[in-house]
Amino acid sequence: MKVGDLVRFHDRFGVENTDHGIGLITGIEPWVDKGAPGRNFGVNIYVLWPNGIQSTHEEIDLEVISEGR
Repeated sequence: MKVGDLVRFHDRFGVENTDHGIGLITGIEPWVDKGAPGRNFGVNIYVLWPNGIQSTHEEIDLEVISEGR
């Protein structure tokens, strides 16, 4: 995944409404917990959705449907 890719929300738990449409990745930010860097870390993916809302997701919650160039 990279900035500019188009993504679809994939609800792995079947809980949320997954009708977000197609979103655009606007930012990617790795993070590390300074108190436990070896076991608590991840990546925040920022997505702009068609309704104008920008939200943060984990990589596992998104499916790339078109790679930006």
